[in-house]
Amino acid sequence: MAPAAMDTMLAHFKDTNTTPDDYDLIVTGDLGKLGSEILIDLMEDNGIKLGLNYNDCGQMYFTRNQNTLCGGSGCGCSATVLNSFIMHKLKNGDYQKVLFMPTGALMSTTATQQGETIPGICHAIVLESNVKPTKKTKTLAVDQSFKNLEKSNLGNDVNADKPNKNKEKESSKDKIKNKMVNKKVDNKSAKQGK
Repeated sequence: MAPAAMDTMLAHFKDTNTTPDDYDLIVTGDLGKLGSEILIDLMEDNGIKLGLNYNDCGQMYFTRNQNTLCGGSGCGCSATVLNSFIMHKLKNGDYQKVLFMPTGALMSTTATQQGETIPGICHAIVLESNVKPTKKTKTLAVDQSFKNLEKSNLGNDVNADKPNKNKEKESSKDKIKNKMVNKKVDNKSAKQGK
């Protein structure tokens, strides 16, 4: 789907005579981590550098420790991030202009059984706000928005390198479970030995 997003984005910028800098946020979804990286590389190959105002709904919706690998649920991620986070930012005036680019795949069991490829699709939708912008600069607004997303568990994992308290709790739970399993095994062994 990353090539479809690239084609749509390039066509959009050409048709509207805009650049990535003309948008407060450019968001695809759901390409996930790998697909987003591929899209960034493809755009750079075409002479366009996507900056801090680019993100992907799958990366915004899920954190790294949720182990969604290459994405989550495309239509679910895009719809949720658009209707909760992005629309809220547009209504508040934090964003003035957003390029929303949901992606998808046209799945067909018949086509795949015949060895056909799965076509990727992408639409470009520009959303604009008539609310006066807040006093924040564009970059600060984007950075703060992602920090807020992270706090509300819809984050781009801004704090991925910081220790995760939940992981420590999980490993403690695992230790307790392992002890319980070991005790059960010891009890079974003792009963069999009698």
